[in-house]
Amino acid sequence: MPVWNLVLMIITLMREYVQVTTVFKLLECHTSCTGCLAGSEYDCTACPPKKLLWEGQCLDSCPDFTYENNLGNACLPCISPCELCSSKTTCIICRNGFYMSGTECVTKDICPIKTYPDDKTRYCKECAKACFTCYGATNKECLSCNFEEGFNNIAKGTCGTVVCREGTYRTINFETKEITCLPCDAACSACDSKGTEKCIECQKGYISYPSSVENRVECRDCPVGFFRNLNSKCEGTCINLL
Repeated sequence: MPVWNLVLMIITLMREYVQVTTVFKLLECHTSCTGCLAGSEYDCTACPPKKLLWEGQCLDSCPDFTYENNLGNACLPCISPCELCSSKTTCIICRNGFYMSGTECVTKDICPIKTYPDDKTRYCKECAKACFTCYGATNKECLSCNFEEGFNNIAKGTCGTVVCREGTYRTINFETKEITCLPCDAACSACDSKGTEKCIECQKGYISYPSSVENRVECRDCPVGFFRNLNSKCEGTCINLL
């Protein structure tokens, strides 16, 4: 074989070796990956056990704004505006400008009713029981009163309980959102609503009977022909002295 032909054959074999070697090098993943699209540490598609895949990298733990998936092999993005979350729907910390409300992040103007946005903790915190809406934690920081629970405006920004005197009961006007005290029925010495069958205690001279209302008594006088004894019970027949 002529020398020139031998040289050409050697050059051709060397080129083929270089091409094959290059192909194998391109298919080799980075040592941090168990699967990849290319050879760098940022091209992973699968990770070793106890490693988490995030944006082509195999990490020891999930970065901010992400959480570990149920399989424990990858990180998934939190839903905005969560800064830290434990699942797709459960926020733990909110981004700046947002407040925690349960497991959600909301803006301060949409904290739920009976809560207020606390700027120090960035949580929607509960108002005092006396408040329906508020800007702080005490009953002196109310914007409106929780009248359905019996609280009324007793001073500017302050809500308190309306206490009715003996022989009266508290009533709520849902249209005007006012709480007033009305007198009990004449037979009742204490009540919580109108009606002789809704008495808590009877006035002196009246007899208590079982009521159709639970935990209440009906207050009536003795029927005709009976008299009230020393134990406030109706008994016997009245004697006609005429």
